[in-house]
Amino acid sequence: LRTLTNNGLQITTTSIIVPEDGTYFIAFYVNRAAGAAGTDGISLAINNTIESNTARPLSEASTSSGQFVMNLSAGSSISLIPVVINATKIEANGGPGATLTVVKIS
Repeated sequence: LRTLTNNGLQITTTSIIVPEDGTYFIAFYVNRAAGAAGTDGISLAINNTIESNTARPLSEASTSSGQFVMNLSAGSSISLIPVVINATKIEANGGPGATLTVVKIS
């Protein structure tokens, strides 16, 4: 398991871990998803539990994104979790297929 630390945030291959209690701005962006239909979506998970209020639908026609302010405890793990039923493929057109941003604001 490789871990990169940036400004105290531990970045692993599957999550970002916050170093201390605080209020964090968390944002994600996901490109269009080929084959997306019905209930296919993307959500944030905190400590491997999906936060249902962060769910956004995946779409063939447009990108998906979300911005949230969350109070987190030290050691909390943040992941971007797809919930798909159909054969969905995230498009990557010369850049990342998805991004996840975490910033401590207080």
